[in-house]
Formats: sequence, structure tokens, C-alpha cells
Amino acid sequence: MSEHAAHNRAEEFAGGSVIKDGTLFRTVVTHALNRLHGQVGAAIAVDVLQIDAGTGAAILRVHRDGMTQLQSSLTVLGEYDRRQCKCSVLKTTEFLTGMAVDSRAWQP
Repeated sequence: MSEHAAHNRAEEFAGGSVIKDGTLFRTVVTHALNRLHGQVGAAIAVDVLQIDAGTGAAILRVHRDGMTQLQSSLTVLGEYDRRQCKCSVLKTTEFLTGMAVDSRAWQP
């Protein structure tokens, strides 16, 4: 079993604009963790591994122990910097290689 979990998420602001910068994406994640779980939540290490500039989808890596806090924080996130935003969970897996293949689209 892996120590980390990988999340594929998309963040979108009102009007359809997406986050294309890894630093801003990480700032939004930290803001969400801090808002729901305080300073302890904001201290959870979350790595932004990849961002798709076209869709705003990002692959995040977090330690297994922080997975629930990350999911709950981003689920209730509705505003950042006085702009409405939403976060959609596209995929969650314990293994990073699981992000490479969509098992539902696999054709033997």
C-alpha cells in the first residue's frame, strides 16, 4: 500500500476561467484547507504534480493521512479571492500509475 494518494481535480472560477498556474492552484488548495481545518489543515503537504492548462485539471499528491481533509476542504470550497469557484473530483487513487489509464475506457 502506498503512503500517498493521487487526486485528479479540476478547479473552475465563475465565468468558466480555469487555473493554469501551479502556484495559484497550490494557493487555492492551501486556502481551502486553512478555511475548513485551520492552521493544522493548511500544514498538510499537497504536491501539484501536473496541470492541464486547457481544462484546469490538476494531479495532486497528498499523504494518505491528509486525504480526507483535502477532499472535504475542496468539496466545500465555494469562493476564493471574492470569486466563486468550484472543485470537481475527477479521479482518486492510491497509486500514481492509476492516473495514466482510465479503467472505464479500457477495451481488451
